[in-house]
Amino acid sequence: MSSSLLSVDELDKYPYASAHGRRSTIEDEDLELERQLKIINKPANVTIKTSTGDVYACVDIHQQPALDHPMLKNHKVQLRRTSSSPKRIFDTTSSTNIYKAMLEQVDCPEGTVPIKRVGKEELKAAKYFFESLHSRRNDARLQASSYPGLHSAVSRLKQGGYKGVGAEISVEKVDVAAAHFSASHVWVSDDPDGFKNSLWAGWMDVDGPGHWRLYVDSKEVGYWPNELVPALNDGANHLLWGSVTLGPVDENSSPMGNGRLPDTRDYKKSGFFFKMAMRSRNNYEDPPTDQTDISVDCNANYGVANFKGEGVSILYGGPGGMCS
Repeated sequence: MSSSLLSVDELDKYPYASAHGRRSTIEDEDLELERQLKIINKPANVTIKTSTGDVYACVDIHQQPALDHPMLKNHKVQLRRTSSSPKRIFDTTSSTNIYKAMLEQVDCPEGTVPIKRVGKEELKAAKYFFESLHSRRNDARLQASSYPGLHSAVSRLKQGGYKGVGAEISVEKVDVAAAHFSASHVWVSDDPDGFKNSLWAGWMDVDGPGHWRLYVDSKEVGYWPNELVPALNDGANHLLWGSVTLGPVDENSSPMGNGRLPDTRDYKKSGFFFKMAMRSRNNYEDPPTDQTDISVDCNANYGVANFKGEGVSILYGGPGGMCS
């Protein structure tokens, strides 16, 4: 059985500046992007186009791009679990059926894994996101926020020792401008801010060797090797459910969720996380509400609210705009 590796900050190992530290010309940057695309878009005998227009290549499991990471030079690809994974506390619904349908569209032959083909614009957007986080975090002059231009609406659990996290997540369509980012995740972190030593995804739990495995519905999609996230080998100190946006500080921030603020009278009006779950021992359970905090850093444009009716749940979203 095949298993994909999920690389953290995969683009960090591909330099984007010239060898002597000078800013590259447009032509040099274009050539560098072409070089990176050749590395990322591995050769494949089978490609699959989904109904949404995305193209996936069925790449040999031992040639997948994540293995190019220098920290995985001696990593042996782990097959999917043969033993049963921890029991989850949700049933398949229409929200997870969307993901399930996508997985069924990308059915690669045994011994290969599906890798999404990416183009220059996607590569530029990914690099902007990671470089923005890193540069803003490391700028000692920043006082108001650790990550200017980054906004969040989240529910957070921070007691430590967590082995897994999950939720049913609504699938929303939102339009964002160039150089902007908007996404909804559950994530695990070793950092109080939730952004350092962290993994962002859907259902995740850590196995014996310290690999964090990702599930969509009941299907294992892949894992993050423990070599990439050693700080999380023994579990995570923080669990978060929610949404983040990122963009230039002098521009309107992007919409979050479906662009509407949460309304507890009608969950369909905004984005939602239903049946939020955590694992601290053997199986998943409801997160304790008396230990879970919700927070939003731009109340005028975003919101997050607890919601009763589908286990422990939250509603989130907002139109975006200028945040002071």
